[in-house]
Amino acid sequence: EFKDFGLCTIYSPFWANLPHTDIFLAFTPDLLHQLHKGIFKDHLVKWCLEIVGEAKMDARFKAIPDFPGLWHFKKGISAVKQWMGTEHKQMQHVFVGLLAGTVPSQVLVVARAILEFSYFTQLPTHTSNTLQFLKNALAVFHANKDILHKLEVCEHSHITVTNL
Repeated sequence: EFKDFGLCTIYSPFWANLPHTDIFLAFTPDLLHQLHKGIFKDHLVKWCLEIVGEAKMDARFKAIPDFPGLWHFKKGISAVKQWMGTEHKQMQHVFVGLLAGTVPSQVLVVARAILEFSYFTQLPTHTSNTLQFLKNALAVFHANKDILHKLEVCEHSHITVTNL
């Protein structure tokens, strides 16, 4: 059946006998699509927009005072048609602060945990401390994710960061 797709079986890949080689360590995450667009925009932002409402979220983004190094979303975020990695990162800088007072506190905890997880995964190297921080952020997310079901903003019955 592989031949139909132009594929053939390789029983002894070139890396099989290379010392200290694990081909699976060569795969790197796609930070833009997996973290910034995937977990952050397609999930967290979507859930929070359903809780807060598009108009209120836009108003909060518009109300951010100008500050060097931070983008000002003058038209809010619903007017942005094409998202780039820079927009996602800029939104992440202020997102938890924008949610304060508009969502239940447990949603803030979920948002903070997702963003902390995202930030720690972007480190170029990890230590036992940073890996523990990753585990802690993941544990906080899992301990509080039920609020998304209670608020009926997430239809998945079993949410995990790996599913996201």
